[in-house]
Amino acid sequence: MDQQGHVEKNITIKAQKIVVACGTLESPLLLKRSGLGGKSGQLGKNLSIHPTAKMMGLFDEEVGGDFGVPQGYGIDDYENKGMMFESVFFPPWLLATSIFQSGEAHWNIMKNYRKIGIFGFLVHDDSRGRVVAGPKGRPLIFYNLGNKEKALFVEGLKVLGRLFFAAGAKKLYPTLRTMHEVTNQAMLDKLTPSSVKRRDLESAAFHPLGTCRMGGNKNKSIVNGDLKLHELENVWVVDGSVLPTSLGVNPQITIMAFATRAAEEIHRCL
Repeated sequence: MDQQGHVEKNITIKAQKIVVACGTLESPLLLKRSGLGGKSGQLGKNLSIHPTAKMMGLFDEEVGGDFGVPQGYGIDDYENKGMMFESVFFPPWLLATSIFQSGEAHWNIMKNYRKIGIFGFLVHDDSRGRVVAGPKGRPLIFYNLGNKEKALFVEGLKVLGRLFFAAGAKKLYPTLRTMHEVTNQAMLDKLTPSSVKRRDLESAAFHPLGTCRMGGNKNKSIVNGDLKLHELENVWVVDGSVLPTSLGVNPQITIMAFATRAAEEIHRCL
C-alpha cells in the first residue's frame, strides 16, 4: 500500500501464531472481515467508553496550567461511587475548540488562558454500546448514555464546583449547554439528574473497551482467559477490546498486564 492508501500489490503471509491488536474499535472489524469471532453474536458489542466531563475555573492569579505535567493530580475519594477525578490541561488551540461561548465571550476566556485551571472526571459506566463497519469500512459507534451515568455527571460537576471555589476560583465554566458560566456553588447545587438532559452535556470518551470480551462461556464471549480466540487455536486478541467490563480507571496498566499474560501463553505454545 502506498502513502495514499492505494493497494500496489497483495502479499500473503503464512504464520503459525497470529496476534490481533488493533484496539477496541478496529479489532472486531478486522475479525469480522476475516470471518472470525462471530459465532457468539457478541463481536463488536459490549462497548464501554468511560464517559468524561470537565470544568474550567478562572482565577485572579496565573495558574500556569500549561507548565509541568498536565495530569499530575487526581482525586480517588469518589472511586467507589463510580467517578475518578483527574487534572487536565489543553494547549490554546484545543482549549479554544472546547468552549461553548462564541465571539467576545469566547475571547474573554481565551485571553485569560494562563489564569485557567481544568479538572475532569471519568465515569465507571454500566451502559454498553457497539461498533460496526461504517462508510469505507471505518468504525461506526453506537452508544447511549444511561440514567446512572447522567446522574454521576451531575454529581461530578457539583464536586468540581466545590473544589474550584475552595481553591479560590472566581468563575467556573462547566460542560453544560444550559449553563455556560457559574459564579457560586448554589447554581450547581440546583442541578438534578431530571433537570439535565443528555443533549445538554458536553462529554468525551478516552478508553473504549470490551468489543472482543473475554470469558469462559464461548457463547457469550470472543476469547478465553488466555486471550485466545474461542474459534481457533492460533489466534489471540491482545488489546483493550478483551476487557469484559468498564474499569473506572485509566486502563493502560491492565492492558499491559494482559499483554504480558498473552505473551507468556504464546511462548508456551511455540
